[in-house]
Amino acid sequence: MAVLADAIPENDITTVVVSFGCPTNRMIADGWWEAPKSIPGFEGGYIALVDPKVGWHEGNIEVGGVKGSVISVVHSTGMHGGYYAVTVVLSSSTQ
Repeated sequence: MAVLADAIPENDITTVVVSFGCPTNRMIADGWWEAPKSIPGFEGGYIALVDPKVGWHEGNIEVGGVKGSVISVVHSTGMHGGYYAVTVVLSSSTQ
């Protein structure tokens, strides 16, 4: 995060939490867990897995479409794989 803070003006940083989970069996069969997830409020912004076999873990998630970085990943148990909350720091000038 310190690298981002140096590269982006202070008033230009936005923190977004992308939450997703509990897909249907059909969605899972269609590759839902491996598919990129959109970032609300950032047109064309998404988070995606670097290696789909590894899963939604810090270090295996890339931010695309907008300048940003993953700062935390929280998994909560639940049906069909549970839920994830991925916190991303973004530059609002790329909206």
